[in-house]
Amino acid sequence: MKRILFLVICISVFSLISCENYKAKKKIKADLSDVQFEDKDLNYDSIFALVPDYNEMLGILKDVRIGYSSKILLDSKSAEMFLTSKEVSFALGMFVADLAYVRYFEKVQLCTEYLESLKILTEKLAISNKNFESLVKKVETNIQDRDELFLVVDSLLGEANKIFTKSEQHSLSCLALSGFWLEISYLGLNSINVENIENNSDFFHSHFEILKLINQLYSCLEDESFINPLKQYFLELEAKGLENSELEEDILKIRSAYVK
Repeated sequence: MKRILFLVICISVFSLISCENYKAKKKIKADLSDVQFEDKDLNYDSIFALVPDYNEMLGILKDVRIGYSSKILLDSKSAEMFLTSKEVSFALGMFVADLAYVRYFEKVQLCTEYLESLKILTEKLAISNKNFESLVKKVETNIQDRDELFLVVDSLLGEANKIFTKSEQHSLSCLALSGFWLEISYLGLNSINVENIENNSDFFHSHFEILKLINQLYSCLEDESFINPLKQYFLELEAKGLENSELEEDILKIRSAYVK
């Protein structure tokens, strides 16, 4: 009898999860219904393959002397406020960058808070990633173990780019990547002084090379509400280049338009 009851409970839980996942996927499909995708003469997947892993992109934070400020971070509690699949994807990339930043400075409590934010956002995108789910569980069971927590965060940062490419939604992967790029730029520019930017120009130039790849990805995508304005912002950043005297202000302008 107990075995039967256990089986019934398991089936009920599985059915509930499947139902919620179906609803999320249905919403994503509706949210992306106005997106036009065209490979043109480019191969989207080939371009994406040229983009470094998120862990490699963190070089802009790791290889320049940066300072810590909690004031420049996203509100970890704002994850719930992102609603459409497009804004959730863009925000997810930004939150991954913030997680990397607090991990760099070994802020235990903030690491756990941003992991929870990522859990909320990935659920909204119906991303079923076993590695991510197991990592979250490890955090919950090792909350008092600093070393274990940081190992978990490092593993997640290594997995982050794979989460989006596995979703097989070109627009979602591009939005997440561009959100990550923007937030890393914002954190870097607000954590170092002008002298350090000049001393580490090679790192920032490589960061702008990634921006070119992002714009190639955006060239394959069209919509009227979310993607097109972002596309224009990023094209303007590339056109002005790293020598842009108002780069920090331009980055802040874009960021302010999309945070909650």
